[in-house]
Amino acid sequence: RLQRGLVRLPGHLRPCSWMPATCAYRRRFEGQPLPKWHPLLTGSELGVVAAGISVRDKVLSEDFVHPDGYHEHTIRWIDA
Repeated sequence: RLQRGLVRLPGHLRPCSWMPATCAYRRRFEGQPLPKWHPLLTGSELGVVAAGISVRDKVLSEDFVHPDGYHEHTIRWIDA
């Protein structure tokens, strides 16, 4: 049974190791529960902000970057 808001990923997208460790798809694929702050459980993005893992104010929309400059804005996220 799927949790509210989740869809089944096609087989070619598994394993999910390329997704962030906090990603609901990855956590469910690995048999892990969703953290208490997860928006699928809380119904709000505020838990993500309170947990300190939001990308708010850390990212820039591609609408504001010239395609030739994408490489200047690429971030490699790491799990701490």
